[in-house]
Amino acid sequence: MRTILSLSRFHWVLLCITLGSHPLQSAAELTPPQDADPHESARLIHAQRARQQYAQHKERYADDTAVWVAPGVIARREPPQVEIWAEATGLTENEPVEFILIAPKSGHDYEAIAVAHALPSDIHEALEFIGLPAGAPFNPVARRFFPRGERVWVSLQWTDADDQEHQWRAEDLIRDGRADAALPPEGFAFVGSQTVTTDDGLQYVADHFEPMSIISIYNEPSTVLDRPQRVDQSAVYGFLHPYPDRQPAAGQWLQMVLEPEFTDGRRRVVPLTLAIQAQVDEYPVHLQLRTNDGEPLHDEPTVSAVLNTLRAHDTPEQTVFLDLEWGPDLPLNELRDLVQVLSTLETQGKLNLEPPTDDQWLFHRAFLPQPEHRDPARRPSQALELRITRTNEDETTALIRHIEDTRERREDPFEPRITEHPLTDPTAIPDVLEEINHRLPVLLVFAPATLTYEAAMEWVNPALPSLPTIYFFLESE
Repeated sequence: MRTILSLSRFHWVLLCITLGSHPLQSAAELTPPQDADPHESARLIHAQRARQQYAQHKERYADDTAVWVAPGVIARREPPQVEIWAEATGLTENEPVEFILIAPKSGHDYEAIAVAHALPSDIHEALEFIGLPAGAPFNPVARRFFPRGERVWVSLQWTDADDQEHQWRAEDLIRDGRADAALPPEGFAFVGSQTVTTDDGLQYVADHFEPMSIISIYNEPSTVLDRPQRVDQSAVYGFLHPYPDRQPAAGQWLQMVLEPEFTDGRRRVVPLTLAIQAQVDEYPVHLQLRTNDGEPLHDEPTVSAVLNTLRAHDTPEQTVFLDLEWGPDLPLNELRDLVQVLSTLETQGKLNLEPPTDDQWLFHRAFLPQPEHRDPARRPSQALELRITRTNEDETTALIRHIEDTRERREDPFEPRITEHPLTDPTAIPDVLEEINHRLPVLLVFAPATLTYEAAMEWVNPALPSLPTIYFFLESE
């Protein structure tokens, strides 16, 4: 529980604000009243010290285009480096930790190693100033299940009360109880926090909304810097703690240094696009892997050519992030088969499949349903079915609903009531869905294997506003 400032502490805050525009030789010249909370006193002194350093740096580097300054942070292009001023929270070795660094106004100092005296958005801008592009944060709502960003090395430096100097990589300050070791030295991905539009305009989420994370050790959608691989919060909570004998004392003034993984222009993030078209000449499927600039990366439009090109980018210092685009006349079975291959590569850590960049393409996992869910009796809950059936030249389409009466035991017979809603036109789907009022936002599409993507989406698109999660089960003809 946070302590409310007493009247004397209130005057102490006013004093710090008043002195903000006046020279001050050292933080020691600020002496808080005796009844001031020590933690609050240190925070106020350090905030004042950060403001002073900002004023000095702003004047010193006013004409230096290779240096960028903001309150609590300074960025230099040569060598590329960002310095942040912060203070330690003093977590003990048994307390859970989720953040290396949080914003000044964050309420999560009980689970963070340090609190910055700089805004998250300023740190973001500082990293861009030294040449690092912001990536994209983990965001399940947008179907991004991994962070994307260039790696940044983070170190903490301080001089303790005994005048002893300390320097640690950020990962070395965190102990993973499962391995009884520090986090691996992988750096952190510069993903950049999300932005949202509010009544006050466009806002940088980490500046305004909890947890106000700057460096997170689990995948946090609003953080500035994230772990570089998939790390679910629920999977690590309770296992990550401050590493004993490596922690700065509570209130310790810290300098945090951020440096890019590469300083020679190389990039870890390799963004590629795979264009998939239906049969061209003798090729059943025409494939073209290209850079974001549109440069083709291979000659033969085959699966083997694509795999060989991807293999060439599979190095310890590169990570491929692959966008998928496919033509409307591509048969569903060809699309499914290719997605299965690419998904296997993703599982093996060879690449990351990006969420769709345009509404015309579904999320690739739509073509990778759980096989057992083809059987209604084996589903955890009953989603609506859209069944597209072809018989010779005829095609019939219907929405199918399985209404399951509660079973006392899972092994009891599955005997649902089945209602069928025949459809003659895709435009009728929204009215039928409103009538059914089905609450599970999932649609299982049963379609002929050779049906084109365009033909299938004529029926699926009207359902997407109500049923945004789609899975295809393909039927042989």
